[in-house]
Amino acid sequence: LMRKGTKHGSSVGSLRSLGSSRSPLRAASMRGGAGDASPAKSEGEAAPLEVDFAQNHVDGFAELKEGEVAVTVEYCHRCSDHQTTTRHDPDKYHRVAAKVAEWVTGTFPDIAATIAPSRRNRIGALEVVLGTMRGAKLETQVLHSKLRGGKWPQRGAIVDKLAPFAPEHIVSLQVELEGTFPEGYLSAEDVMMPFTVSSGARDVADGELDRGMRARFSLPAGDYDIMVRGNDKLHDVDTEFTLTSETRAVTVSMRVKRRLRVHVDAPDGSPVDSARVEARDKVGRAVVSGTTDAA
Repeated sequence: LMRKGTKHGSSVGSLRSLGSSRSPLRAASMRGGAGDASPAKSEGEAAPLEVDFAQNHVDGFAELKEGEVAVTVEYCHRCSDHQTTTRHDPDKYHRVAAKVAEWVTGTFPDIAATIAPSRRNRIGALEVVLGTMRGAKLETQVLHSKLRGGKWPQRGAIVDKLAPFAPEHIVSLQVELEGTFPEGYLSAEDVMMPFTVSSGARDVADGELDRGMRARFSLPAGDYDIMVRGNDKLHDVDTEFTLTSETRAVTVSMRVKRRLRVHVDAPDGSPVDSARVEARDKVGRAVVSGTTDAA
């Protein structure tokens, strides 16, 4: 087995005894997704439906603690041994396995991912397996099986299947205002603004700020975009933040819209009605315009 960032063939640990009653990772605890699967006997024979946990995946879960989640990727190797019946590219299998591990850790930093060559040299294997420890028992789920489906894994499908298992953290959001403004300028309704948190193209959290411009919600560790929608007194905010198990407080700055009052008087001092007023910035761009009223 090897972890991301280690050289091929390096060890990441081993189990003392898979059959020992003292070990929580017993083969009996893996029924339903595991079995004594064997390689297909010929190119045309159906691939085994179960994943060979005992020889290919258990070591990747050996260091799991209660509630933790990990992913292992088993890949076909030594393709030269079966090139008489296949045209496998061993580099591609290794490359795809490493890419799957990057998808997992890049999207869910709290989830470890390891890749390992198939120990029983199962032809065409690219098996992605999730493991989590609950009540001293290893629970597993197959996220993708090339032996079963004959297809390469897709990032979206892996992420979607893994998302419900990712550990979540409570996020504390605080919006702070930039600039000065008169007392009483903002009402409670002005600051209770809606917000949306997204990851990629998916919205993962939403809600409304309280009177203190705060909110709390739960998310797995990762990179996110947040949009706080302003109003006629406050500008919209669209920014990014990174959530980790150590950093769970998010502070967002929001600019206050300033009101500009313009009085246009005639030479005799009387107000001019329907005068066109336009304010420009320092480079001559019009930023606001309007028309005076009767006052």
